[in-house]
Amino acid sequence: MSTIRLPIRLQRSFNNYASGALSLCVVLGTGHNTWFQEHFVELHSYQIDRDGGVFWIDFNDTYAYREVLVTHQLDLFEADRITKVSSYLIDALDAGSYVIVFVDQSRLRATPQPFLHELLIFGYDALDNVFLAVGFDDERPIRELTVPAAALDSAYRSGIEQIKYSARWNKMTAVAQRLEPCVASGAPLNVAALLERMTRYLRPESPTGFDPYDGYWWYSRRSQVSDAVRVKYGLEVYDDARAHVRAARDGLLRYDYRLIHILAEHKRMVLDRMGLALAAAGADPGTDDLFSAYRSLVADVNRIRLAGLKFSTQNAQFPDGQTAALAAVASTEAKLLNAFIDAHD
Repeated sequence: MSTIRLPIRLQRSFNNYASGALSLCVVLGTGHNTWFQEHFVELHSYQIDRDGGVFWIDFNDTYAYREVLVTHQLDLFEADRITKVSSYLIDALDAGSYVIVFVDQSRLRATPQPFLHELLIFGYDALDNVFLAVGFDDERPIRELTVPAAALDSAYRSGIEQIKYSARWNKMTAVAQRLEPCVASGAPLNVAALLERMTRYLRPESPTGFDPYDGYWWYSRRSQVSDAVRVKYGLEVYDDARAHVRAARDGLLRYDYRLIHILAEHKRMVLDRMGLALAAAGADPGTDDLFSAYRSLVADVNRIRLAGLKFSTQNAQFPDGQTAALAAVASTEAKLLNAFIDAHD
């Protein structure tokens, strides 16, 4: 064995949460492009009331990759028995499995405080004894990394110790997830299914059988949210986004830029899917008025995102206008998508 390199495709469509971003690199690298294009239209939100009342906004499809990837979790008991994770990873790669694994990033970046985060392991170079991985760099863009085997072993064991003995991480019940791709169907884009997801987003309603707490394979999200919490869907997530901004303005919560960033990612992905639906109908997105108007909406949300980013990273003035701006975006988006669905349903 010299080098194992399983196929991946770096993607920057959805980078807000590593748990979903990394698996998408496998989905797209193994030919499930159409599946991806038919998903990532719907959103949901809620408050994690047992974690200080923080808000959470996410795609309904963040963990739907299990429709095209077979998964197996390595629980803490199994993980603790592995002294050298490098050997486990080589065996998994040799069997054609990708592995998302939590490690103590402080052992890899020489930062002072332990911090557990995921890496996607997709290859191994035996000559240099390094693993090929996908992760976030210090400035957050997702990229390919090379990680020496000895450093990965150390970061893994440190992560296990953090889970076992640190109050910050001891809610974790699993450490790694193996991913085995299914055979891609090769079916063309199902425009009707795409429009149905857009319709649910507008109503708004939950897909039948959808569980917003399912998919968090490394700990129980359900245990962090009481039964009294109401989950919001579709356009209603703007209510929680605005509530978060108001709470942060009043000093009740720390401003969480991710809640705005994911709205910007959502608008870009909806625009992409509008273009795909138009192309499937033989239309030119560049000449479609609704497509052009929604592209302007994408730019508006990006400006809101940049204001939040400046506040979060550059100590800029609090973005007071965000609540009103988000309300305007929600109203405009509803009109544009309703008109688009009427035109193409």
